[in-house]
Formats: sequence, C-alpha cells, structure tokens
Amino acid sequence: MAEIIILTDLSEWHGSRCSRYIGPYVVASKLEDAGFDVIIIDWFTQQDNLFEFLENFIDNNTFMFCISTTFLSPTPIDSSRAEERSAVTNRYYTSTSLWKTSNAELAEWFFQCRELLNKYNKDCKIILGGARSDLMYKYPENNTIQDLYKEVDYAIVGYAEESTIRLAKQLKSNNETPSILKNGIKFIIDNFPKNHCPSITYNPKWAIRPNESLPIEIARGCLYNCKFCYYDKKASYRKDLAELRDEFIRNYEMFGTNSYHFCDDCFNDTRQKVEETCNVILQLPFKINWISYARTDVAVKFPETLDLMIESGARALGFGVETFNREAGRRAGKGVPAEKIKQFLLDSYQKYKDKCLYHATFIVGLPGETEESQLETIEWLVNNQCLDFASFGALGVPEYKPEFDGTVSDYPDFARHPEKYGFIEIKTNPMYWRHQTMDRTKAEELTSIVNKKWLDSGNKTYLRYMWFVPMLFSLGFTWDNILDMARNELTASNWSNIVSSTFNQWLENYRKELIIKGK
Repeated sequence: MAEIIILTDLSEWHGSRCSRYIGPYVVASKLEDAGFDVIIIDWFTQQDNLFEFLENFIDNNTFMFCISTTFLSPTPIDSSRAEERSAVTNRYYTSTSLWKTSNAELAEWFFQCRELLNKYNKDCKIILGGARSDLMYKYPENNTIQDLYKEVDYAIVGYAEESTIRLAKQLKSNNETPSILKNGIKFIIDNFPKNHCPSITYNPKWAIRPNESLPIEIARGCLYNCKFCYYDKKASYRKDLAELRDEFIRNYEMFGTNSYHFCDDCFNDTRQKVEETCNVILQLPFKINWISYARTDVAVKFPETLDLMIESGARALGFGVETFNREAGRRAGKGVPAEKIKQFLLDSYQKYKDKCLYHATFIVGLPGETEESQLETIEWLVNNQCLDFASFGALGVPEYKPEFDGTVSDYPDFARHPEKYGFIEIKTNPMYWRHQTMDRTKAEELTSIVNKKWLDSGNKTYLRYMWFVPMLFSLGFTWDNILDMARNELTASNWSNIVSSTFNQWLENYRKELIIKGK
C-alpha cells in the first residue's frame, strides 16, 4: 500500500510499445528520497478493470493520487499504423478529454476514481502533472472545463519534482500550498531553478523487469534556439558524469539493464559533451546500447563525434532535419546548407546502417517553404536510401500570450515575433497560421501527401519509429530482429503479431510483479 500513487502511460497514439517515460519516475524517485512511499502504475490506460486493480495499492494512508499527462491522448484511429496519424496528432493531443475519446467519458472516469479514493480516504487529492497541465492552465474560464475537471484538486505546471515534494509535505501536515485557482483547479507553477539534471534511483517495487530497457536523463535543456521550438532553449544542464556512471552500474546490477532511451533534447550539442559522456559509457564494465535525439549540423562539423556515439552503443538516432529549403532553414535557425546535410546522411548511413537506425523529422510549412520545395524534399528522400524512418508534421504556432511566457511556456520565436518571420495571421481553436508561402490548411494537406509518398516507397514495415527500439530489446528481440522489423515490408504482419503477443505477456508479468512488490 502506498502514500502516493502515480499513473502514467504513453497512449497508443504515441506508441504504447515504447519504454517507460522518465518524467514520473524522476518525481517518484525524489519523493522516495524525501521519505514518502510511492507506487507508479505504468501502462494504466491498457489495464482492464483498472479501479479494481488499483485496490491492490490504496489504503487509508493514500493521500495523493497523481496522473502524468504528458503522453496521454485519445486514440480515434484504432491503429498506430494509420497513414493519416501524423497529420492529426496535434489536433487530438490538445484534446480536453486527455486519453478518453470524449469529455463525458473522462468525467465519468474521474467520478469513479473519486468514489474509489473516498472509500479509503476522503481527503486524498487528485493531482495532474506533465505537459498537458501547461495546456490546461491556458484554458479560458468556462463551465464546461470546470465540470470536466471538478474532481481534480491540483495541477502542477513545469518540472514537477521539487514542487511535488513541497505539495506532499504540505498535504501531510494539513497546510495549504500556494496556488492559482483556475476552472476550479489549484494550479501550482513550478518556479524552482532549472539549472540541474537530477539523478534517479529506480525502485524494485516499481516492478522493473529483468533486463528491461530504461529511460535515463543525460541533460536538460538545449543550447540552440530553433525558432519553431517550444522546449527550454539557450542552456543545457548536464548530469554529473560520476552520477551518470553510478546510475548505469546500479541499473545493471539491480535489473540487468543494458539498453536505454537517453532523455536529452540534443545529445550531441557539443563535441566535449559527446566525448566525455561516451568515454564514461565505454569505460563501463559492460556494454550498453541506446537511442537519442541528435543534430545533423553538429555531426557535419565534427564527424568524429558520430563515430564515438556509434562505438559507445548508439542504435537509433533521431535527427531534427526539418527542411531542405535553404530559406526556410535560415529563418528557422538551421544554418548548415541542405547539400551538406544530404551528403552527411548518405555517407554516414552507408557506413553505419548495420549498427544504427536513422530517423529524421521534417516540419511541413516553415516560413519560406513552398509546396514545390516540400515535394522536392520527399522525392529526394524516396530516391536516396539514407533513412530508416521519416516523420512529417505540420508546423504548429501557438497564439502568443505574454502573461504565460517564461513561466508556463517557453514560446517559440515564431510566436513571439511572427511578423519578423513573415507570418501574416496566427489563430487558435483551431490552430491556424498563414505566411507568404503557405498556410496551415495547405501544410496539413501536404503532410498527408508526403507521409503517403514515404510509406508507399517501401516503408510499410512493422517498425516505423525509433522510439520503439528500447522496448523491443526489453521484450527479448535481437538486433537482427529489429533491423528486419525496420526494413522488411514483407515481414510486417508477422512481426506485428509476434510483438503484440510478446508485449501482452510481458505486460501481464509486469502487473503480477507490481502487485507482489508494490503492496
């Protein structure tokens, strides 16, 4: 039985075959360090009879019931294989119904949740955290939102580990926590300094499976200032290398973990960081493999860093290429000419294709991008074998709200200074923008076109996103298996059946272990 329960999941829309998401585990680890008893229940949206299952962990000492919202969204398209997935992801991610398909379903879920908690402790608080809390804080005051979330007591905005500890201590001592009341929810804005990357201790009671792949933070923030980016920019705070080494060793000794999702907005943002981090990895008494985001422009300038990353175990790299249009790249803050990026992809992919999967993301509709140049990009990609996966998404630009800037949100420069980048119009609900060369409607149309062209060029494989790779290692698949999943269309259906069956059995074993260790 636990004092604090945290629910977390990655909705099928985002790929439920992904490994655990690190955010709630950092919060739980810090709460445990502060003396609280915490249980995390992962993959909760896929749990049949969830409220019955929760009774294994709730008693009259349970005083906080938390939900991590970052990767929750409705799944109106039944399969993550659907070609139209990328074109509508943003529309559903911003849904007020979180992971449910309607507001009525979510309201009923919260009602049942409150009934369960009241059975044991009527003072237990329901608390939301994660990226969706930021969106909720921006909702205008209205009765619909108030009715939908009337069972929710608090929502934490921003990095939550410090503010959650403070809230837990205040609730435990029956003191009120400073908050801002909006739509009936008490919002706690995390204003704690962001100039560090905390270590984390995975607790065996969270049912970490033998040899399971785990997420691990390498750094927080990004040194760069891409004009479309929502994330913390212009600064990067690395985890202490000794702490990082200790985490690798502890996870290996406790769970046999040797596969990771590196949580880092840009792993290779400096040559020094790559060299120092990879040297720590190479000096471990065991080998690991890992996936992470990386930048092509840094790899173009310092090609030896890619060599070192591959040597240290990089098995999939996500490159934010965004555009091959020179003017669009310049306005977006991408300074390396497209021809150099293309040559880098061609050369390095041929060199490392047996060791590493390449995944590139592209933004459709950047200022300066035209329909013609967008179609030229996809034609080049399908005619040149240099990627395993490509993702295309329509540009999103929020309406700028200065009262939220720097506290609730780190707005992209496109939103702060739209006229500087050629935007003529920006609206929300629904999101719409227009600049000299395109508008949101055309961008969504082109997104569907280029996604279809990519898939129709031999890419209807089982594995289409690099983020699934760590979980595939957890399930016991070999590197050769994973390469076949990523590159062989003919085996897609067979792999789909095998992975689904293996995952379901793995999940059943996880739940059994969680009940035993979590009580």
